[in-house]
Amino acid sequence: MTKNQHQKAHHKILLRVPEAPSDKIEGMADGIVRAAGGVVWRTDGNDLVELLLVHRPGEGYDDWTFPKGKRDDIDSSEEDCAVREVWEETGYHCQLGHEIARINYIDRKGRPKRVRYWTMTVSGGAESYSNEVDDMMWMSVDRARKKITYERDLLVIDCFENYLRSGLTE
Repeated sequence: MTKNQHQKAHHKILLRVPEAPSDKIEGMADGIVRAAGGVVWRTDGNDLVELLLVHRPGEGYDDWTFPKGKRDDIDSSEEDCAVREVWEETGYHCQLGHEIARINYIDRKGRPKRVRYWTMTVSGGAESYSNEVDDMMWMSVDRARKKITYERDLLVIDCFENYLRSGLTE
């Protein structure tokens, strides 16, 4: 195996899509709420990586998280759902990248839920707020770790950092 082949194999291992061990739901079959979202990222003028987080106001939320939402009948795939949800919540049109995480948990209504996350970069559009989001912020990865509301989203950040280290961003 050449050095390049070894590096590619290593990258595949780093980017294996994990499920949150503390959130693993045993025996899920039908009835899973399927959702998808994006880890929207950019670099600033100093090559510092920034992530986009959204704030959802209101009863049951009041949280900082990644843009995401439930799959609709209009979505032909979960990838389409992720791109649509990011656009609806942020106003940004994004280029879909790599799937980096799948998180399973029980939602506020007691239902099993699976959220798949893809890396995304902005390709157009402009910041705009939906009825579900009242604020959004670009911030460093370290600041995002402190700002994020849900512990399960920290795993998504861990997966994103593995993605950055993999070199697949080039």
